[in-house]
Amino acid sequence: MTLERRQAGITQAPRGMTPMAPAAEGGTRFRSDIQGLRAVAVLLVVLAHAHIPRMSGGFVGVDVFFVISGFVITGALMARSGSAMGDALLNFYAARARRILPMSTVVLVATVVASTLWLNFVRVGHIVTDALWATAFAANFRFWSVGTDYFATTQPPSPLQHYWSLGVEEQFYVVWPLLFLWLSRGGSRPRAVPRAVNANLLTTVLLVLGLASFVWSLHETPSSPTAAYFSPVTRGWELALGAIVAMLAGSIGRVPLLLRQMAACAGLLGVLVSATVYSGATPWPGRAALLPVLSATAIIAGGISVEAGIAQRALSIRPLRIIGDWSYSLYLWHWPILIIAEQHAGHRLSMQRNLLLIALAIALSGITYHAVEQPFRVARPLRRRPIVSMSLWPVAATLIVVACVGATARAHAEEGDASHGGRSAAVSAMPADPAAAVAAAVLAVRRDAALPGTLVPAPGGAAAQVDSFRGICTYPSGNRSWPVCRYGDQTSKRVDVVIGDSHAGMWGPAFDAIGVRYHWGFYSIVRNSCSPIAITTPSDIHGCSSWRDWALREVGVLHPDRIVVATDTRAVLSDGRGQPLTNPAASDMAWRAATTQTITRLEGEAREVDVLSNPPGLSTDPVDCLLRPGAGMRSCAAGLQQLSPDINASIRAGTLAAHGIFVDLTPWFCSQGVCPAVIGNYLPYGDISHITRPYASYLSTALAVQLGF
Repeated sequence: MTLERRQAGITQAPRGMTPMAPAAEGGTRFRSDIQGLRAVAVLLVVLAHAHIPRMSGGFVGVDVFFVISGFVITGALMARSGSAMGDALLNFYAARARRILPMSTVVLVATVVASTLWLNFVRVGHIVTDALWATAFAANFRFWSVGTDYFATTQPPSPLQHYWSLGVEEQFYVVWPLLFLWLSRGGSRPRAVPRAVNANLLTTVLLVLGLASFVWSLHETPSSPTAAYFSPVTRGWELALGAIVAMLAGSIGRVPLLLRQMAACAGLLGVLVSATVYSGATPWPGRAALLPVLSATAIIAGGISVEAGIAQRALSIRPLRIIGDWSYSLYLWHWPILIIAEQHAGHRLSMQRNLLLIALAIALSGITYHAVEQPFRVARPLRRRPIVSMSLWPVAATLIVVACVGATARAHAEEGDASHGGRSAAVSAMPADPAAAVAAAVLAVRRDAALPGTLVPAPGGAAAQVDSFRGICTYPSGNRSWPVCRYGDQTSKRVDVVIGDSHAGMWGPAFDAIGVRYHWGFYSIVRNSCSPIAITTPSDIHGCSSWRDWALREVGVLHPDRIVVATDTRAVLSDGRGQPLTNPAASDMAWRAATTQTITRLEGEAREVDVLSNPPGLSTDPVDCLLRPGAGMRSCAAGLQQLSPDINASIRAGTLAAHGIFVDLTPWFCSQGVCPAVIGNYLPYGDISHITRPYASYLSTALAVQLGF
């Protein structure tokens, strides 16, 4: 999202006013209510990111801004439709450069620099990559490709993750102006004499493309939610609705005034309601996005030719207009400030501290609005010579690349210091019994001992040392022709099944070692974020239900002797309508019943069903903690998490009720209520919940004993 006032290229407006599509009578007026709507949208986003109660759905502000962008950009194109196509495009993109690049570049450079000062070299390396993608306005493709989930908890979010929406808008700006101006000339050559804008043709094109985008969004949201969230194709319908309002402004202006005012009031209420009733468990965008998107459309349409409606007066108050002026800067500043502060502290900050950080972001927004945004936007040399404005693109890219090169050099130096003395050397001798190693680590925690001189894997590579059977066997999409992949001893006549989510996949190195040692083969039926237990969790937005049905049927086809089940038990359950279950008793009962149902079904397909308990995990990311200056055994250890033991107890009860075998692995990670972040010189976890390959391999002998090999 670009939380902008899309004014560039149209007659200069007073501060706080926003250009509108030409009215029926051919005039162009400026709308302070849209500026206020920008303020509402950005405040919703900011409050949600600050974890303010009842604001969990504030992310709808992004969708509101997409509608605003479609409306105002189309108005700007209509104002330019009388120019030659080449001149219109040059002036349009020059205006975009003046409006977007200065602040975008300032925040990108500031974020990279701040990250090198306050975060560890592992995070800096990721942030540098994110910054380069953001420079090309392709951050949405970056986060799409790495499978980023705004609501994931296993990896810290990037301070630049919010640039994804800026990428979506810029991609819209590449396609729509070209299509608009080409259709305005009847599809003729670029230098043809422009015709009057054919609103009917353009509106029809928008309707067709918008409908196709919406249908694709409905398809992708349940089956590929990450793609649906970041893709410009699944978001295009939101921008298209705003553009349609601009095209039909004249007709909308003839709708009875009372109806338009009622629509605007209802729209304002709809935006606020969606921000309070939606949450991270809501499948998005999909059909749920209709409420905020149609509400924003109603506000914009309802305010056409209406100077003093109730909604317009409410949105036009001076404080909202000022925040609307600063909205672009505020959107860019608030996220890196919150995220860098949180990651530097090593834990989620209190609401009070987040509010102080938001106050800082607002202050920075006001300063940079007057010192950066406005000077570049209204600078006469830039406005008079569009080609000079276009030079801002390579200048911005150069500045960001220089900052990234400097950050990378510093990160490499810090990595060298961290690995000095062989911190990634061979593993020291470890007892065969993992419980004994954990007990020794707990004693080291109680003594507040220093970290071992060698850590395996080294902290810098711990996150990459998490095995989840990556590739086609993680079943990443809704494709029904999923393969079943075999591991272990490829020649063994005994072939069993391992089924689960990434918490089954992370045991891959242990299962491989068991397979080689005991001539055992196994099929891996693993899909990240999808539990084989028939439970309703937010992961069901990943299309888990259909995958689960297929997986359980496939187990019956394979006829294994043994089935090993593993799943993440730290997931928050939902009530089936996208809302989390906050009652622990209800969650426990749900897990127990679902486990009994699933294990009973699997018992009919194999001689034995083993269910592995879920490792308790850590409360903070081990990489961030271990790389923090002064880190020791005590500072990075965690108390035994309450959720995992409780849910593990429910799964144990459900497994035993179905005559399955429950394998409790907690003693291999925790002892006496303490869970060390370092065991021996192993890092057991690569993030807060997934074990590393070296530690999984170490546990293979003990796991084989537990499974009766």
